[in-house]
Amino acid sequence: MTMPAAWLTQDRARAYGTVFSLAMLILLTGATVQILKPAWHDPHFRPLASDFDPFWSAARMALRGAGALVYDGTAIHAEENTGAQLPPGEVMLYQYPPTFLMLCLPLALLPYIPALLIFLGTGYAATVFCLKRILPPRWPVLPVLAFPGAVMNWIIGQNGFVSASCFGGAALLLERRPALAGALLGVFACKPHLAVCLPVALGAARRWTAFCACGAMAACLTLLSWAVLGNGPWLGFFHTLWVSRAVLQSEQTGPKVITVYEAVRLLHGGIGLAASAQALAALASLGLVACICARRPGGVPEIAAAIAGGLLCTPYAMDYDLVCLGVPLAYVAREASGSHWRAPEKLILILCYGLPLCVRTVNLRGGVPLAPPLIACLFGVLALRAMRSHRPALALA
Repeated sequence: MTMPAAWLTQDRARAYGTVFSLAMLILLTGATVQILKPAWHDPHFRPLASDFDPFWSAARMALRGAGALVYDGTAIHAEENTGAQLPPGEVMLYQYPPTFLMLCLPLALLPYIPALLIFLGTGYAATVFCLKRILPPRWPVLPVLAFPGAVMNWIIGQNGFVSASCFGGAALLLERRPALAGALLGVFACKPHLAVCLPVALGAARRWTAFCACGAMAACLTLLSWAVLGNGPWLGFFHTLWVSRAVLQSEQTGPKVITVYEAVRLLHGGIGLAASAQALAALASLGLVACICARRPGGVPEIAAAIAGGLLCTPYAMDYDLVCLGVPLAYVAREASGSHWRAPEKLILILCYGLPLCVRTVNLRGGVPLAPPLIACLFGVLALRAMRSHRPALALA
C-alpha cells in the first residue's frame, strides 16, 4: 500500500523533530528569562503580556472580601495596576466563573512571580506526564516537552494546562478508575465551554460512574465557590456574560478565536451565517462523538473525540486551548505506531502539531481560518482509528 508523505521516514522525522523541538525549547527558555528578568530588580514586577495577571489580581481581590468586584472592569484594572505595570487604559478582564476564581485563591497568597511559576510549572508537568503515558513507551520526550501548544500557553500565562491535564488524566483513568476520571472532568465547571461534548461522550459510552462523578464534582465546585466567595461573584459573572459575545466580535480578540463561528466571520460572513454554521458544526460533532463513544473504543479515544468535537462545538475557544489537542494527537500517533500510517495522517498530525504556533498570525495577517478545518481533519482521523480499533484500552496503573 502506497503511503502518502513517504518522504517523511522515521529517521527524517526524528531529525526534523529534534531540530524543531530544540528551537521551541529555546523559545520557551527565552520567554521565561524575559518574564523573570525584570523581577530580579523589582520583586513587585508583573509581566505585561501575561494573561495570568487577571487570575492573580481577581484572587487577591477575593481574599480581601472584594470578590463581588472582580467582574467590574474599573475595579480589576485598578488592582492590576498596583505596581503600575499595565499600559494606561489597558484592561485585562477576569471572565471565568467563580469556580475557577476559588481554585486560584491559594495563588494570591504568594507574590506574582512564584504564583505564576507554580501555576504554569505544575500544569506543564501534569500535561507532559499525561501525554507521555498516552504515547508509545519508546516515544521521544523532546517533542512532548516542546509541543507548541504548551510553549505558547506558557508564554502568555493562560490556563490551557488545566484543561489539557484534566482531559489527559481522565483519558488515562477512565477504564480503571472511572470515578476519579469523572471527578477530573468535573473540573470543567471552571471552563464549561470546552466540556460541551463530555455528557454526550460519557453517556453514549455508558460510563455512568464517570458521568455521575463528573456531575457531582461540578456541583461541589459550584456550591463550594458560592459558600467560600458568596453571592457577589456569581451575580457579577452572570451580569457580564455579554462580554463573551463582545469578545467574539472584537477585532483585537478575533484572531485568537479558533472556532467555526470566527472562521465564518474571518471570511466576511455575517453574524447570522456564522451562528448557523456553528450550530451545524455542533450538531455534526455531537453526533460523531456519540457514534464513536457508543462503540466504547477505550478511555483515550473517547476523551480524544470529546476534545476535538468540543473545539468544533463551542463558539468560544481560544488559541491557547489548542494545548488540549495533545491528547488526540498522542492517541493517533500511538495507534499508527502500533499498526501503520494511513493516508494523510502524517501531514494532518504535523499541521495540527504546529497549529498553535501560527494560527493567530495567519488569522490576523491573512484572514485564513486554519484551526477549524485542521481540527475537523484530526477529528476525522481519530474517528476512523477509534471506530476500527480493537486494541486494549490504555489506563493508568
